[in-house]
Amino acid sequence: AVAPHHLYGILEDPNEAYSVAKWRQAALEKIEEAFAQNKAPILVGGTGLYLKALLDGLTPIPETDPKIREVLREASQTPNGLAALYEALKEEDPQAYDRLKPQDAQRIVRALEVYRTTGKPLHEWQKMPSTPLPYETRIILLNPPRESVVARAQQRLQQMFQEGAIAEVEALLKEGLNAESPLKKAVGVREIESYLKDEITRENALEKSVIATRQYIKRQQTWFKHQLQPDIVLEKCVEERDVKDLVERCL
Repeated sequence: AVAPHHLYGILEDPNEAYSVAKWRQAALEKIEEAFAQNKAPILVGGTGLYLKALLDGLTPIPETDPKIREVLREASQTPNGLAALYEALKEEDPQAYDRLKPQDAQRIVRALEVYRTTGKPLHEWQKMPSTPLPYETRIILLNPPRESVVARAQQRLQQMFQEGAIAEVEALLKEGLNAESPLKKAVGVREIESYLKDEITRENALEKSVIATRQYIKRQQTWFKHQLQPDIVLEKCVEERDVKDLVERCL
């Protein structure tokens, strides 16, 4: 039987802002549902920040005011607006000012929205204790050789380009995908957008997507190496015949 999947394709609006905090809460609810059905939830993914947030918890930063966030984001996109926000940060959150670079729009806006919503700088919230996942876990790290991962990713990208990725990005752009949408950061989206604008060829778009994927794989493997403490490390891709043995090793 095919295992049911959750929290996949759950956002209908491509411009909707999502956060690790919202995802963590949704994941905790799905975990509880699985336990209520006497099932063992399996968490699968490659986004280390989200997995770490689920396992270790998050600092309890309150929800910020969306109106403040929108005003700051709009200001950051005006001429000299980001520079002005960076100078404001010097007064409102000097530690963030010293830590951040003047061009780091996303983090500058985040620091200001937290301060202006709560009256407390971000670093003070980050000092507060977090609540880790209250369940016993077994962490399995799939860590095949990088070139093997890159080769599989390249094959998958080629298949995506052939089977509708370009049309999908074109449809999103027609719907009004804004510059701040998280989808803009997805590998391949900006590259395909450049192709659709006749700025680069289709072959260039694929090549740039492969390069970006290779860079992401390197960052991902480095993160797992330093941030994750796995119980089991698998140095090759798991085939279906290996799954039963893997499950037994985790019990």
